[in-house]
Amino acid sequence: LRLTGINLLWTVHNKYNHEREHRDIALFISRILSADCTDIKVECDSAKRTIEDLFNIDNRSKVHVIPEGNYINAYQDEINRSTARKRLDVDQSSFVFVYFGQIRKYKGVEKLIQTFLNSDVRAKLLIVGNPSDDIIEHYISSKSKTDERIITELRYIPDDEVQYYLRAADVTVFPYNDILTSGSALLAMSFGRPVIAPSMGCIPELLSNQDALLYQSGQTENLKQIIKHARTREDLDSIGQENMDKAQSLSWNDIAAQTIE
Repeated sequence: LRLTGINLLWTVHNKYNHEREHRDIALFISRILSADCTDIKVECDSAKRTIEDLFNIDNRSKVHVIPEGNYINAYQDEINRSTARKRLDVDQSSFVFVYFGQIRKYKGVEKLIQTFLNSDVRAKLLIVGNPSDDIIEHYISSKSKTDERIITELRYIPDDEVQYYLRAADVTVFPYNDILTSGSALLAMSFGRPVIAPSMGCIPELLSNQDALLYQSGQTENLKQIIKHARTREDLDSIGQENMDKAQSLSWNDIAAQTIE
């Protein structure tokens, strides 16, 4: 394509493939591709620095920061918390943490469950999503049976059911082991939810208004402290609204215009 004069713009979402398979080969190919591309697009300043260094990009002017857009109106959003909890048979008075999304090794769900089991927080933890393999599914199922605070819904969630889980949440939790960008965090923001996540990649820039809910990457004790701290906060609704406001500012029309330019 480049030999025929066609320009290539590569949107880079990750440093490596999520499962970290054949990492050296993947990195070698990524460096070749980045050299051949006319331009490269990343979602934040931190990602720009990471990709420039990792891919050995000499011409750093070819790497552009253009944010990811929101998920507002991408899914039905017609119900309130009470209706969502009634549908899911979750007690209205419970404090509810929700992990939502596909369950893969790098997303750290096993770590979240173990952290929750080691805490005495009075709350429910909903683990919602389709496990990527039988080993992860067995771990989550077996561990959840040891604690009635943990509720699982281990399946692919159809689009018309997404609103029930995000509207039932007081706080969403995304305990990534390694991440550059997070569509799940943007989805939670698009539903006006507070987000607990590690301070890595683009997350600190995306969630700069609620940095008290971010924890140090790899620090499970810090994650436990953040979970307990979130349980007693009285400003979660205002944090959720600020996240919604931030999501609304990430217009796909603006992103499209920047990408075309």
